[in-house]
Amino acid sequence: MVGAAAQSWTCFLHALLLSVVSCAETRESPCPKPVISPNSEIVPLGFDVTLTCPGSNGTVSWSRQSRALSLKHPNRTVTGGSLHLKSVKYKDVDNYTCSRDGHGQRTVQLLVREDLEMPVLWCYLRHPASNIRCEWRPQKKLPLSSQATLVVQKGFESSPVTKSCSYVSSAQKFNCRLEHREGDGEKYIVSLCVTSRTDRKISNVTVTDGNRLLQPDPPMNVTVTPMERAPRRLTVSWRYPSSWSRSYYTLRFQIQYRAENSRELSMGLTLSTSYLIEDAWMGRKHLVLVRAQEEYQHGSWSAWSSEARGTPWAEPYLPESRPTQASSEYDPDLYENSLSHEEYSPSTAADGEVPSQPLVSSSVPRYPLFIAGFCLGLGLCLFMGMAARHRGRWWRRIVAGGKFKSLFLPHTEGGRTEPLSSETLLMTPCPSPTGDKTSMYAAATGGHVSTGPNP
Repeated sequence: MVGAAAQSWTCFLHALLLSVVSCAETRESPCPKPVISPNSEIVPLGFDVTLTCPGSNGTVSWSRQSRALSLKHPNRTVTGGSLHLKSVKYKDVDNYTCSRDGHGQRTVQLLVREDLEMPVLWCYLRHPASNIRCEWRPQKKLPLSSQATLVVQKGFESSPVTKSCSYVSSAQKFNCRLEHREGDGEKYIVSLCVTSRTDRKISNVTVTDGNRLLQPDPPMNVTVTPMERAPRRLTVSWRYPSSWSRSYYTLRFQIQYRAENSRELSMGLTLSTSYLIEDAWMGRKHLVLVRAQEEYQHGSWSAWSSEARGTPWAEPYLPESRPTQASSEYDPDLYENSLSHEEYSPSTAADGEVPSQPLVSSSVPRYPLFIAGFCLGLGLCLFMGMAARHRGRWWRRIVAGGKFKSLFLPHTEGGRTEPLSSETLLMTPCPSPTGDKTSMYAAATGGHVSTGPNP
């Protein structure tokens, strides 16, 4: 059912377009064919042409716009009453008249063939309250005599009217304006008529309305800004196009972005004029495009904006500090600017002032002294630890080896003094308080007592 209705509607539009085209072929058409005189000669650009004069008797002369034609030009010659023109150009287009004995015989209109390309009409509406714009951009250079006219029929029962179009040389396009009222849902049947001196072309016929033609301009001033301390985020901001008024109608925006040298595209939608990218690639430059459409999806999307670029925030690079120069290395500036105590003289003091302390060279080796002190302390700690662990064993060895025997009473044997053994000390009884000294000495010497010389 729906398919049959759509097919019938398509047939109706096709019949309507055929009627418009057939109407253009009639004499009353708003896009008539150029009128060409029967006495015209149409020559392709750059070709040669020969214009003849009727009759055979008398002297023949040629004139151009009632002015005698000079034959001194190398591209113009007259032979037997005929005018020969070589390599015809647009500047040669004019009316040529031949005369015999001062009487005009024939006037020929010389035309250069001006073939036109088929125009392609494109209409759009930049804002619901603005006028409709239609334009055509030719693909090749047009003849100077070319003119364009917009043929408009509002509704299916009204008669077509024409709107003149202007050529914008800077943009190389024809621009036409069609009046439109805000909220007007009437259908428009439009086509473009392009004419020259020898040709005429009619563009495709378009049936449309204001809502379908609505297409905003691209957003302006798109910028990409990194977020501090957020290596995967970028803030994209832009402005409404200058042709769109925000007093009543608003736009929605689509964002397209990708990392540089990557084919993976990401999209986003928003109603505001900024967007936060949260999945950016760290340390990679990103390419961002933005386009706009009416908030309730009337009409089509605008063209993409100019490409904007931005790179996410990255941790600032801090170069590693270089190690200080070892004091053992020779530094000429250091040694020249420093004086030892022996090198000091009163003349080296500034303004005659004598320093309170002698100058000392700043090149004292600190690190070797520190390492030597550390090693010495470590060795002392290890020695003390080993001594504390083995002190009992060492003491017994010292006592058993008789290291302290020399501290007790010595005795003489054979002229050699030796310390008393520990067994002798232990077996010697304590002296009696009433005993004499001789008995004490005898006990100590093993009972040998000498009272005097032998007889």
